[in-house]
Amino acid sequence: MIVFRHATGDHTLAWAWFDKVMPSDVPRIVLVDTFFDEREESMIAAKLLGNKLYGVRLDTPSSRRGNMEAIAREVRWTLDLAGYKNVKILVSGGVDEDDVVKLRDVVDMFGVGTSIAFPPSVDISMDIVEAYDEKSGRWVPITKRGKLPGFKQVYRCRGTLDDQVVPWDAEPASCPDGSKPVPPLLRKFVDNGKAVESIPSDQEIRDYVLDQLKYAEM
Repeated sequence: MIVFRHATGDHTLAWAWFDKVMPSDVPRIVLVDTFFDEREESMIAAKLLGNKLYGVRLDTPSSRRGNMEAIAREVRWTLDLAGYKNVKILVSGGVDEDDVVKLRDVVDMFGVGTSIAFPPSVDISMDIVEAYDEKSGRWVPITKRGKLPGFKQVYRCRGTLDDQVVPWDAEPASCPDGSKPVPPLLRKFVDNGKAVESIPSDQEIRDYVLDQLKYAEM
């Protein structure tokens, strides 16, 4: 199974090109929570790929709309009503044993990772937040639903773990004590394959982590 998302915003082009270049025995499973409602994107994929569409993948965390079971049942109902009863539903995104029990009557497949990882993992994701537009020569903010578009910078108030996430060129707000946050936490160390800043030593990294842990325990 391979799932592909297009970076420029027209994800139907990604689906179409994936279908065009991949061998026919590779299942066409489409991620359907990128820009629109899951039900709407499922229907777009079904109409575009027809009988070649093997399944749709719902990867939206339950916090996005509150009830993954309701989302899955809505998608299943809509696909069946339109004659796409053969299209399977795959659910992923923080799925655990309780989710499998709750969704097994409506979901055909599950993508499980974090809940069976050992040792316990830090659950993070990497998302495209801007795409380069060659016509204008500009970076254009773009993300999937539920994410904040655009490059961002992170500032932290001294002596705390209170962070401010702001647009890349925006000034941070003052800290509760009236002071300004520390310099930006996101710094460029490599540019176009070349080091632009000295990498801290192992000891410096260790000291920094231990210093931050003091505030985490407060």
